Amino acid sequence: MPYRILFGVLAILAAAGVTSVAQDACGQCPNLAPADAWAELEAGNARFVSGRLKPRADACRVACTKDSQKPYAIVLSCSDSRVPAEIAFDQRIGDVFAVRVAGNVATDEAIGSIEYALEHLKTPTIIVVLGHERCGAVDAALSGEPGHGAGHDRVPSILNRILPAIAGIPPNLPAGARLEEAVQRNVRYTAKLLASSSEVIRRAVTEAHVPIQGAYYSVTSGRVTKVVP
Repeated sequence: MPYRILFGVLAILAAAGVTSVAQDACGQCPNLAPADAWAELEAGNARFVSGRLKPRADACRVACTKDSQKPYAIVLSCSDSRVPAEIAFDQRIGDVFAVRVAGNVATDEAIGSIEYALEHLKTPTIIVVLGHERCGAVDAALSGEPGHGAGHDRVPSILNRILPAIAGIPPNLPAGARLEEAVQRNVRYTAKLLASSSEVIRRAVTEAHVPIQGAYYSVTSGRVTKVVP
């Protein structure tokens, strides 16, 4: 490209407030702090699904978050390797405080992690409970098959937290529809349990107006949709 044309393009971009790719990805370092946290996550997921990801600028993010972190979102999601919250929402290092446990259940450790983020980091403006399509933990609870043998001693403790959420699901539903219903019920149950079982989370919701948003991730399409309470 001739220099005259290149300089012209750069001038237009500068006038429009567009900086370099690396600067754009790290321009609000270290805290993104969007006005609407869920809208930012939705927009990021749309980028992920379309394949039009924003510049990651990982080196810049590592440098500018080395002394502190200011994540704007907490995401409680399943440990399933197909459900990486930061990637699915196209977020940068330092934007998401991720808590992962099989079945995205509210264990004591998961609740404590969320409390830590709210109490000590003070920057999260949304809590997301992210369930997903074809969740193995929910399927195991639904099937009543917690696993067998000494190597599975702790699995029932996870499934027992899912059982109250899925009680009463009609047994005559097709298998796929039954599992999807169970996953969404588990998301709703966990979202309610977070606030009811933790004074710290309850205060964040009622006093600081931090919403708890249920969501569902499709491992088929990569798309995230809201789970209606």
